[in-house]
Amino acid sequence: MAAGTEERTTGGAEAADAHTPIYARIQAHIRGGIASGGFRPGERLPSETQLAAQFGTTRSTVVHALQKLVFDGVVVRRAGSGTYVSEATPRTGAASASGLLASEAGIGLGAVEYRLLFFAPLAGAGRHGASPPAEGEADDLMVERVALESGQPVALEVIRLPCAVGQRVTPAMLRQHRTPDILAALDLPLQCLEGTIRCANATRRAAKLLQIAPSTPVLVRDYQILDRAERLQARAVVWHRPGFRLHYGIAGR
Repeated sequence: MAAGTEERTTGGAEAADAHTPIYARIQAHIRGGIASGGFRPGERLPSETQLAAQFGTTRSTVVHALQKLVFDGVVVRRAGSGTYVSEATPRTGAASASGLLASEAGIGLGAVEYRLLFFAPLAGAGRHGASPPAEGEADDLMVERVALESGQPVALEVIRLPCAVGQRVTPAMLRQHRTPDILAALDLPLQCLEGTIRCANATRRAAKLLQIAPSTPVLVRDYQILDRAERLQARAVVWHRPGFRLHYGIAGR
């Protein structure tokens, strides 16, 4: 990055509204640098320590700022290397998950948020209809959440996360982001998303949460996400409300 460009983008950050949260100023600084050509596709960004010093904040605030940019596809994080400007077109709304060979392109056509119903070890999830944990799975975490579009329920997700993964996931992530995006933001070496699509009658719980009649035929997706060593990183069952469309895309490796 040229020195002159760095001075201009840094000056803009320092002149930002004092009432704007620091994490938002960091995001605006990076987005502005990319838009102006100061940060080029594939270029490594300043380190977390450098950004923290530049904005007079902590590394945790910088990480929070970068996390959102990762979710939006603006930057990518490489374990042990740093944060880089994405060489792909940033995601807007529904788009494919970074790093996956094939992934869902989004639940629907509009912005989606989630209502988190359950997030706890699988051993205590019996009342939510989960099957008894197999040997070695008792510490796995179960997630149950409802996807909302414009405030209306569109899907019920029941997700199982290995303990090592689930311990790094926060309720805030689960309320805001799709499962593939959450795993990608954790710097996991994701390889593929495998799954099936089937038709089934809605269970009583699914019908209640999706606000439909019991036994209504619905679209159900069963999928799992594997890393490069073919280790399971997530397994899920998703019940979709009738009339809802799925969009799939292929992401380059």
